[in-house]
This record gives sequence, structure tokens and C-alpha cells, in this order.
Amino acid sequence: GSALKPFVYALAMERGWTPATIIDDSPLLRPVSVGIKQYRNYSGRHYGLVRLREALGNSLNIPAVKAAEFVTTEALYAYLRELGFEGLTKSVLHYGEGLALGNAEVSLFELVRAYSVLARGGVYKNISGLLNSRVESAREKRVVSRAVSSIVGNILSDENARQLEFSGSGLLSFPAQTAVKTGTSSDYRDAWAVGYNDDFTVGVWMGSLDYRPMKQVTGSEGPGIVLRAVFAELNRRTPTAPLFLDPELVRVSVCEATGRAACGSCNAIDELFVPGTMPDPCEDVSERTPKSSPPHIKIQLPTKHLRLALDPRIPDSLEKFPFTIDSDRKVSKVMWYVNDELVGESLGETFLWPLSAGEKILKALVWVGEHEPVWTDNVRFFVRPLYSIRLHEIKEEGA
Repeated sequence: GSALKPFVYALAMERGWTPATIIDDSPLLRPVSVGIKQYRNYSGRHYGLVRLREALGNSLNIPAVKAAEFVTTEALYAYLRELGFEGLTKSVLHYGEGLALGNAEVSLFELVRAYSVLARGGVYKNISGLLNSRVESAREKRVVSRAVSSIVGNILSDENARQLEFSGSGLLSFPAQTAVKTGTSSDYRDAWAVGYNDDFTVGVWMGSLDYRPMKQVTGSEGPGIVLRAVFAELNRRTPTAPLFLDPELVRVSVCEATGRAACGSCNAIDELFVPGTMPDPCEDVSERTPKSSPPHIKIQLPTKHLRLALDPRIPDSLEKFPFTIDSDRKVSKVMWYVNDELVGESLGETFLWPLSAGEKILKALVWVGEHEPVWTDNVRFFVRPLYSIRLHEIKEEGA
């Protein structure tokens, strides 16, 4: 599930990102072997350009994948191991970007231990169960900076940061300031909720020991309710205080839509920054991306080495595949070339190409804004001919 996302963003902020960093939450496709992996958010909705605070607060999947790409999956893997996730025994290639979305098996013990690092201001310390007769030594090491761990806790306890996906739900808003994160695994096999306040870190897991799926129990609606009850009991017996906030953090007014220093008439909000990462004061925020910088353009579909197949159930004239361009600017026109032959033009980033069998090399000439047209890199892909599918079916029937 999503319980590992705070650590993905923590590492990204250690490497220069801020809570105001803008991330594109748009439909995302990535190559997997000779196929395609499509990422989507839990709700199925996409929100366009969002700030890191919103991405983490709403547990959005696509920004988390992009954060993992920013830090690299190798660095993320090593970081999670440092945080005590000893169950990551397979290679980093096995997990890939899915680490950001929880495709690794972790225990509740490991999860609570890692969240206690954030609660402790970034310091890792071994912990032991009450029933464990062997008490481990209190080995300590700093894994997360005080500033970044403070920001993560501030985001996870910020009700306003989760309004895109959790609007109207008060389940994650506790009476005393509490950093809360939930997670739900595929097919509802597991559901998690982890939280910490100034004194306690609590984790709750729900699921079947035989890995059978539950009846649509999510982290917020199952373990989240138990977590709330546990903290209510703990807080009844222990005075509460706000979460630790590193005094070295700098509070800056930024534009809500761009994450840049507030100037002019933009909707301004206060944001926390690690010293040295604040946005430049009072720059022009009329454009999210300066026109002077070169556009980022690449072919999104097809992915490199993608293998397609003609479907014998569909008339050839109706079989089409969407060529798409990924760009950080609005695409006005594209000329599409397959094997150096112009096959069509589109007034936008998508073109429906009539499938034809064989090995193909695609490239495109793309017009963006006031820039000169830009050639994309070549993308090689393959379309299986119809006859090979029919021969395969005949062999299967005759076997």
C-alpha cells in the first residue's frame, strides 16, 4: 500500500525537493519488459500540477513514482534498508518504482520502527516487543535530518493537505496533532494505519493470515478507526503537545498554484523550507515554466520495444493504436513518421495510428508554443502479424 510514501518524499527533500515542489499528477505509463504499466491514483482521478505537500497528504500514486524516479530506485532501496526494512531481501530490480507504492512485503514491526524514526526527529533506534525476552541494545543513528523529519510530520498532520482525496472525512483528523498515514494493498488483502504524536508511535494492521482479500476494507476506514481509538485512550492518560518542529525551518509565503514566492495577486499560503531551499523572492509567477527554457518532449506511447498484436476479432480498418507525446508544455501540432514515412498529423499530443504488422521505428516532429519544432528520439516497436496468431491458435487446437 501507500505506507512507504512518506519515506520516498523524505529522501526527495533530503536531495533538494521542498513541500512546494510542483509534481505533475497526470496519467503515467512506463515500459515493463515488452509491455506497458499504467499508473493511476486510488480514486482514478488526476489533479494535474500539485505541490509535494498535496501529493503526500492525498497519497497520490503518480507523484510518488516520479519522486522515486528523482531519487533513483537504487537510492530509495538503500534508504529503506537504513530505516530498518530488513524484509527487502530481493534485488532492487525486482521492486523497481513499485517500491514507492508498496510492492514490497514489510512487517508491521518494521513499519512502526521506521515511523518512530520520523517521530524521533530522524534518529533510528532499535525497538523490542514487550514479550521479547531478549532486549536489543539501543543502537542509534541519524537517518533523516531533523528538518526533513519535521516537515514530513507537519504534512501528515495537516488536514488541509489531504482535501483532494479525503475531503469531508474526519477520520484522519485527531483532536491532538498526530501525523497519520494509511495504506491499502491490492485486492484489499492488507490495510494499514500508522501514526505518531509527541509521545507515541502506533501501527495497526488488518488482513487475513491466509492472504484472502477482505471486503473492501481500506486503511482509513478499517485500521484508521482503530488507530484513532488507541490514540484517544493514550491521550486520555498522557498530556499531549504539538509535534516537534525544527526551529531552523524557514516559513515563506508562496503561491498555492506554483509553489514559487508569492508575488502579485496569486493565492498565497505559508510553507516550510529547509534553509537554502527557499524559492527566489518575488519572481514572475504568471507561467509555471519559463518560456525561455527548452521544452521537455518525448514519445510516451508506444514505449521502447513494445510488442503489439493484431486482433483477429477486430476488422483491420478499426484497429488503431494511440501514439502520444509527453511534454511539459501544450502541444499544438505533431507530424508522425513511421519508418521515415509521414503517416499523419495531429493538432495535439495524440494520434490514432492504423496498425500494420512488422518492426516499426517511430519519430515525431513536435510544435510547442513559440519554440521551433523539435524532433523526438526514435522509438522501436513491433506489431505481430495476424497470420502468426491464427497459426498459433490452430496449433493449440490440434495439440
